[in-house]
Amino acid sequence: MSIVLIDSVSAAVTGSQGFSVPSLGQSVGLKSSGLAGSEVVTIQVEVNGTFIDLVEGGATITLTVANPHRTINGSGIYRVTKLSTAGAVTVTAG
Repeated sequence: MSIVLIDSVSAAVTGSQGFSVPSLGQSVGLKSSGLAGSEVVTIQVEVNGTFIDLVEGGATITLTVANPHRTINGSGIYRVTKLSTAGAVTVTAG
């Protein structure tokens, strides 16, 4: 079952609805469509009630034109954000 986090939107999204990865050993796949050029969707995780950018190896985890899919491993509450984009962007989790 997929959840639509961003539904065909070109305006900035400061925080989609949250989605959870319930326990260690489980994962959720994210998929974006509609990004162009250097546009990105940033993945965030909730830490102590505040969402922060998800970082791996010192780099913020994003969805891009070249890498529109990402698997989130590990329990937690996550969401996605994006700046304004040239075209409508959709992001799903599931």
